[in-house]
Amino acid sequence: MIAKRLYTIAVLFLVIGCILFLLSSIYRHDLSDFALGFCEGASAMSILSSAIYLIIYFIKKKSL
Repeated sequence: MIAKRLYTIAVLFLVIGCILFLLSSIYRHDLSDFALGFCEGASAMSILSSAIYLIIYFIKKKSL
């Protein structure tokens, strides 16, 4: 039950990271350098951390 909840949270973070990256790409010229860097950094960390968790989740699920 906890694994399913963590899986849902990881997918949610992946979606949030993708949406944040999309919005920062669309408004690239309107954002300041700090805001653009922060948005891109936050989206990259969100995407990478959730992707790492999802890969580990699928590897563990296949090995069982």
